Amino acid sequence: MKTPSRWLKRIYTLPAEHGAWALWLGPLAIGIGVAGWNDVPTLVLVLAQLFVFLSRQPLVILVKALAGRRSSSDVMPALLWFAGYATLATIFSGILIVSGYIQLLLVVLPIAPMLVWQVWLIRERSERQMTIELAGSGMLALAAPTACYVATGVLDTKALVLWVLCWLQSAAAIVYVYLRLAQRRLDTLPSLPERWRMGRRAITYAVANLIFAGGLALAEIVPPLTPAAFAAMVVQVIGGMRTPAIGAKPQRIGLAQVGTTVIFAALIIAAYRV
Repeated sequence: MKTPSRWLKRIYTLPAEHGAWALWLGPLAIGIGVAGWNDVPTLVLVLAQLFVFLSRQPLVILVKALAGRRSSSDVMPALLWFAGYATLATIFSGILIVSGYIQLLLVVLPIAPMLVWQVWLIRERSERQMTIELAGSGMLALAAPTACYVATGVLDTKALVLWVLCWLQSAAAIVYVYLRLAQRRLDTLPSLPERWRMGRRAITYAVANLIFAGGLALAEIVPPLTPAAFAAMVVQVIGGMRTPAIGAKPQRIGLAQVGTTVIFAALIIAAYRV
């Protein structure tokens, strides 16, 4: 007989990756920081997004158990937690929609196929791909425009631009984390040219984001200080390329990326506030 404590295990209730929290909370903080806090509607949105975010963890465990990748004893606990989270997410989302935030339904259009794709990859044991993580970061980055929408009542160009900025940052962060995870498996410090070769993709993403943000600033689509947030990421990648994370624990790498996301969010909010 299963004990109650088994059903309360963290593996069913909370995502294990620190970076996953940053990919959601970073864009959410930016959306709220730029557009403001609209009392109860914003609180309800935060709760709706929280339970959507949390529901992924038990869903992953459930799919793995049904696919034979985990014990069948995981099915019922995972199903219970997924149903609970999904129900709460539906309730809070429904409150917002009934309150007049109809355009939140547009968020379902990209998220639904993304979720189906991810479930299929989990069944096929192929979910550990950078491509799926880059696409998933775009879905989490929707926290920024939805926060703007709930605060202002308008899903305007500024909200969509914030989505793009957050997605670009998240994508570059994921590529950089993959670099750091590859570095931790090194036995010895490679030559400087080899370090730059390993980090070629990460620095390409970071520099491309900086150039893109600079172009938006010149076109007066974003505030003039916006590129500073992406410049900070370029500095981070260069430092990471010069000093590989040999033997570093994955948790340390994840926590470091959380700190970087905090800095990026603060700089973007400051750019818009100034």
